[in-house]
Amino acid sequence: FAKGWDGGSGNTTKYLSTANQLGIDGGIITMSAWVKFYPGYPVGREDIVEQANNTSKTYQLLNVDPDFINFSRNAQGGGGTSCAATIASSTPDYISTSKFVNVVYVYDGTNVNAYSNGKFYSSCASSGNGISGTLNGFSIGALMNGSNKASAIIDEVIVEARAWSSQEIRNYYNQAKGRMNPRMQ
Repeated sequence: FAKGWDGGSGNTTKYLSTANQLGIDGGIITMSAWVKFYPGYPVGREDIVEQANNTSKTYQLLNVDPDFINFSRNAQGGGGTSCAATIASSTPDYISTSKFVNVVYVYDGTNVNAYSNGKFYSSCASSGNGISGTLNGFSIGALMNGSNKASAIIDEVIVEARAWSSQEIRNYYNQAKGRMNPRMQ
């Protein structure tokens, strides 16, 4: 634990990507990750986790910029409703350089829900499939094409084809926070 994928400070080369979309068809999904950025980052947009399906023409994305944590669902080429739920950098559960923060993206078939450190922050409505697009796969630490690399440590990535409840998210955070940040117990 706390020794996950490490992009390093000023990351320009490292990310993990696969053409396998993990069997998730653009429908219900939960993505969770523990993230700790290097001092001075994020500078611009830095991507944590992306999952895409070229059958439904949708992709889900969890990324960070200096102002927000963004939780996005996109229907490529139109045809569906895309949206982004956000957590502002002014909140106490924004990304940190001194400790790991647990961010959880949940799409329940109707809404994208944004959580950080076990707390619900925002949601937005999204539905339907896209009408065009070729993205297919999964990546950690950047987009699948290698852009927007994260200067962070990303650990305990979980992707599941079901929507976690608020209680499950709180329980997971409370169980895992001690091993990710031993002083938080």
